[in-house]
Amino acid sequence: QLSLYEHLVPAYFRILFDSHLENPYAKQIMAEYEELYYLVAKGLAPFEALLNKPIPPNELAYFTIHFGGQLKRKEPMFRTLKALSICPNGISSSLIMNHQLEELFPMIQFNRIHDLKQAKKIDEQEYDMVFSTTYFHTAKKLYLSAPLLNYVEQEMLKRKVFDDFAIEPLNKAVEVSNLIKIIARNATIHHEKELYEALSRSIYGAGLNQLSGGKVLTELLEERFIQFTNEKLEWQEAIALAANPLMKAGYITEHYIASMIDNVHEMGAYIVLAPKTAVPHSRPEDGVKKLGISLLHLENPVDFNLGEEQDEDRQVQLIFVLAAIDSVGHLTALKQLSEILEDEEKIEALIATKDAAAMHQKISQIIEK
Repeated sequence: QLSLYEHLVPAYFRILFDSHLENPYAKQIMAEYEELYYLVAKGLAPFEALLNKPIPPNELAYFTIHFGGQLKRKEPMFRTLKALSICPNGISSSLIMNHQLEELFPMIQFNRIHDLKQAKKIDEQEYDMVFSTTYFHTAKKLYLSAPLLNYVEQEMLKRKVFDDFAIEPLNKAVEVSNLIKIIARNATIHHEKELYEALSRSIYGAGLNQLSGGKVLTELLEERFIQFTNEKLEWQEAIALAANPLMKAGYITEHYIASMIDNVHEMGAYIVLAPKTAVPHSRPEDGVKKLGISLLHLENPVDFNLGEEQDEDRQVQLIFVLAAIDSVGHLTALKQLSEILEDEEKIEALIATKDAAAMHQKISQIIEK
């Protein structure tokens, strides 16, 4: 929250007074975090309305990195090592660098510094290592780093730090760095960075960035999870029926369904995200076992007005149930679903569809375009 405040306040005044901020990493952020960038832009619509001005892409790119760091943040752990994070390029670049370092090294406590002179005044006994965007004279281990690293650069930096400080990786799955060590013992590596990238792509696939957003909508919304009904249902019954395929497949528990219904009781019809369309969901810890999406098509609309001022858009005929296991794995699918829900013609086309196979094909055609 504090880091968001640190960025939000100056961003507000920059945009308000047309003080443009150059972001040398904007293109890289928009390319590597495409889905998150899109969703952050959508989420900042109220901030944009407050300013009565569009948020420039450079500013949106900085917000994307901030929120990306929060999505990936895990529970705090005991940190035995201390480090300086030096980035004289500005507060925003410094925030980007610090977010990434904290994600890569949760076992290290970082002290973020903007000024080299200030860093020189800190007693070397106060830290074990230094990460810096520029050379810094120190007797401690120095790691030169760009504020924003790609996947391969992250892995190589982790390998150096883990080796230097005998840190055990938290993830015991296949580690590219371990493969590199084995290869180095048995062969001469001439292009280490290229080898890292080739192995990473082979093991993890093309989407190397952890915030790339995972599977597309039609991978999560399998044909077996699409239902049609001509029953006249209350909204609670409709949510339960829409979620039923996921529960039968072991993706969610009954508690998750109850939690989605409780959320609507507590917060109102916030799940009606577009005309005639609702997207009920709850937190992963409320009973999600596997990432998935289901869809219920209602011949007879379900009333989600809930005693509020009557709105025809809350006569719902499409209910997408989202079951997410974390904050990032569904971002691609959510972006694609958002793009569908922005277009009333696309919504009407889905409502006009009459069977599961045709629905799955229609959604595939829409997102391919």
